[in-house]
Amino acid sequence: MFYKKTFNRFGSKGFTLFELLIVILLVAVVGGISTVILVSSLRGSDRTNSINKVRTNGYYAITQMTKMIKYAKSFDGISNADWHSNPNAWVGNCDSTPDPKTYLKITSFDGGITFFTCVDANGLPDRGEISSNSASLIDPNSVKVESCSITCRRVSTNEPATITIDFALSNVSGSNLYEKQASIPFHTSVTMRNY
Repeated sequence: MFYKKTFNRFGSKGFTLFELLIVILLVAVVGGISTVILVSSLRGSDRTNSINKVRTNGYYAITQMTKMIKYAKSFDGISNADWHSNPNAWVGNCDSTPDPKTYLKITSFDGGITFFTCVDANGLPDRGEISSNSASLIDPNSVKVESCSITCRRVSTNEPATITIDFALSNVSGSNLYEKQASIPFHTSVTMRNY
């Protein structure tokens, strides 16, 4: 007896060129989709980190200023000039129509005098400043001051002063990518508690 050897397509060892191309195409598509998801996730993480850095600095500065102003013994004035350079430029009384200033002076109950400085980066060589007695309330290496102002308002002489602080911080980044940029405005009004 003579047996004829037949080839079974499904029983053969190896793959055809068409099958290999389909597998390579599927691997490429899945890899491309995975790469897009990974890059998108990393960009979102960078954006979140940038926003958190700005928020942390801003909330810290506004919390410290609010706490010290609220519990101060006295409000001593606001000005656009530093106390040491021009003591006559300080306004001790708040106006009913406030004019934005950059310096604030208060006295605490222990007799210590505190100067708050709020200077934006416009026209300055550095990144602006939000400080208390020259100690920075923000990290100038990670954020810069876009705008900053302090106003004081008093409805009548019998009412306590209300100090309004407005500033905007942005992320310091050498990159122009959207996810590396963040700018957040901060605003608070503090009424002097111990008047």
